[in-house]
Amino acid sequence: MLLLLLITNLRLEQGFNRTEFKEIFGVDFAMKFSEKIKVFQKKSQIIIDNDKIRLSDDGLMIMDHILLNIL
Repeated sequence: MLLLLLITNLRLEQGFNRTEFKEIFGVDFAMKFSEKIKVFQKKSQIIIDNDKIRLSDDGLMIMDHILLNIL
């Protein structure tokens, strides 16, 4: 279910809501995967805005690579 949520929602411009993610999985996505997403954040491929996590245009182009490295 985690992979399905990430694949479907990261393809959307608005990404996914951190609060909803935590309600579903019991953990904060940014906290749980902080070390793994840091590299992509530095390259502005993953963007964390307040309560949203989304991919930039560059991040969308390498979404499969990002998911493989995070999970």
